[in-house]
Amino acid sequence: MQTKFSAPIAAAVVILVAISLAGCGTENLCANPEVLNTVKKLYAQRTLGQFIEAPEGAFTAQDRSATPVSVDNQSKIAKCSVLIRADALVLAKMVQRSTDEELAQMKENAAKRGVPTFEDFLVNYQVQPLASGQNYVTLLR
Repeated sequence: MQTKFSAPIAAAVVILVAISLAGCGTENLCANPEVLNTVKKLYAQRTLGQFIEAPEGAFTAQDRSATPVSVDNQSKIAKCSVLIRADALVLAKMVQRSTDEELAQMKENAAKRGVPTFEDFLVNYQVQPLASGQNYVTLLR
């Protein structure tokens, strides 16, 4: 049995297939755990300064938000974006030298008032796969 599609439906199917194939291979590159860890480290350095090490949990890359924006087919450089979550309480502990009890109280007070204790930042970066199998990551402004 043979079915015929109208021209607009056939064109829509072709466009959808092309769009889905356009991102093949880059999504894994953008969401690669090593790449996201490097992006998180570079973002912390840019935010706090190169020689100040961020405490564990201060910045978290939201891996599900890692998105390929574009890919240069010739150089295979992928431009990506991801949300980095900054935890204000962990950063406060670093700056104010607050105790765990004080932090728990701050967290409880923030929850009562409906104030978030974190903020998400959109970070754009590019990833260039190297011949060695490693990736060169650069934060974009």
